[in-house]
Amino acid sequence: LTTGSVRAHRVDAQDFSNDVYIPISTMRKRIGDTVVMTSGGAREGGFPGAARILGELRDGPSRRRVGLRPDGRAPMREGTEVFAGPEGGAPIGTITSGGFGPSIGGPMAMAYLPADMPEGSIVFGEVRGKRLPATIAPMPFQPTRYKR
Repeated sequence: LTTGSVRAHRVDAQDFSNDVYIPISTMRKRIGDTVVMTSGGAREGGFPGAARILGELRDGPSRRRVGLRPDGRAPMREGTEVFAGPEGGAPIGTITSGGFGPSIGGPMAMAYLPADMPEGSIVFGEVRGKRLPATIAPMPFQPTRYKR
């Protein structure tokens, strides 16, 4: 893919880590690194995936990757379905990775949820047939302590 208005980006392993899988648009991962638009012509389309990419640039993605801090000690692992309420309703998202975080002293996870859900919202992950609460938390979970 080489035109005067669109430049291809080399895809590295970090671009497609555990939190990006086939149904997820790369726009939700790292839009700036995935598509580089070098002139106004690219914004008019004419490249593979233009309708989806330009739509997400214009309207924003419908889902975003968020951090979750589950209550209690039980971790929510990859594939755990996330719900808006403690009972009933369809899943609103899925955990992409999760486990126990020794540096934060508790479980942590990442999930794709509707983009309009703010930090601090309570959601519920279904673990072993029970819905457990989790709070949408800012990432990184543990702030860095080094100087650049």
